[in-house]
Amino acid sequence: MDHKISPSPKMAAELIAENDDLLTGLILLRLPEKSLMRFKSVSKRWQSLISSPHFAAAHTNHHHHRRRRRGRILPSFILGTAAQPPEFFYFNPNTGVFLPYTFEHPHTKILQSSHGLLLLECRNPRLGFPRVHYRVYNPTTRKSRKVEFDEYEGRLAWIWGLSLSFDPSISPYYKLICTRRPNFYSTLWIEIYHSETDTWQHITGVEINYTPIHDLQYWAGISCNDGLYWIRPGSKSYRFDVQTRHLEEMSAIKFPWGEPDSSSGNNNYIVESDGNAHCVCTYFGYKNKYLIVYELSPDRDTGWVEKYWADLNPVSEATGLCLRLVGIIMRGDKEVDSSVLLHAPGMIIRYWFWVKRFEVLCNFTSSTIYKKDEFQFKTKFCYQFIESLAPV
Repeated sequence: MDHKISPSPKMAAELIAENDDLLTGLILLRLPEKSLMRFKSVSKRWQSLISSPHFAAAHTNHHHHRRRRRGRILPSFILGTAAQPPEFFYFNPNTGVFLPYTFEHPHTKILQSSHGLLLLECRNPRLGFPRVHYRVYNPTTRKSRKVEFDEYEGRLAWIWGLSLSFDPSISPYYKLICTRRPNFYSTLWIEIYHSETDTWQHITGVEINYTPIHDLQYWAGISCNDGLYWIRPGSKSYRFDVQTRHLEEMSAIKFPWGEPDSSSGNNNYIVESDGNAHCVCTYFGYKNKYLIVYELSPDRDTGWVEKYWADLNPVSEATGLCLRLVGIIMRGDKEVDSSVLLHAPGMIIRYWFWVKRFEVLCNFTSSTIYKKDEFQFKTKFCYQFIESLAPV
């Protein structure tokens, strides 16, 4: 009679250690980001495995889905103050951690957030031209990469906009979409940087199609569903498909109360959440405070539809404080989980659309930045990101 001899724990450990697929699938994939950053020093092999773009994407997707199953769907945030230069703070709503966050370059502006990566504008006023340069930055690993542009006829063409496109569920590599204008040209062109090959690609034959959108803010593009959106609420908007290189016009948003007027304290903000493009409109008067969220339909043929409506007067009355939109919409697996982040002096508040309740996620009245009856953070200086090991 044959007897199967089960491997000893030592033999099993050696088997896993010698097999890259078992090591990454059974051990490394399950560890948190900070542990993996330390384990890079175990050996060159471990460093190579952990630093792989494919492993980083698999790790991000694994933990993202795991957190969603556990109901911990909130991303982390970097919040910027209105100071010049701004002070930044890291905030994790799942753990309540609220700490100062510093960048390598003191005069840093966050242009965009795309899942686990940030696009930064860095300035050094003590230097001559070029005073500005751009970096792709991972706030989890604190690694960055300077963006180097190709020249046109021996000179750099004017840069009219730069946007970041990164989705680890689609590809472990990111892209940069740059709108540029060569000297004396009346049209813009598009160039795409591929991090996989470290090369720029000029998109030929499409320059003339960009004439109608010269007045768009190319720095305000948002990335979702492998597309880049340049959106102007109440006017024409455009989507650039990163894969097909096709530019399409989108319908304008129809505001039932009229387009928010910034001069009266009302505003609209374009944000991305869980692969959806939203326009958040605030109507914050002295007595009444309302918020409307429009969502772009997935097929884009239906256009913009009203998704959420919120009466925030009860929140303001309960806290006794003025409110400001942080600018983050959080979509849940179920509609009852969808919410928005609000800012009151000394507080970050989460409001649920469906059940119409709110919770104070963070009280930082003991922080040095707190001043009574003053907002500490600006709406457009708040960026969400997924904790990720994505290389830059």
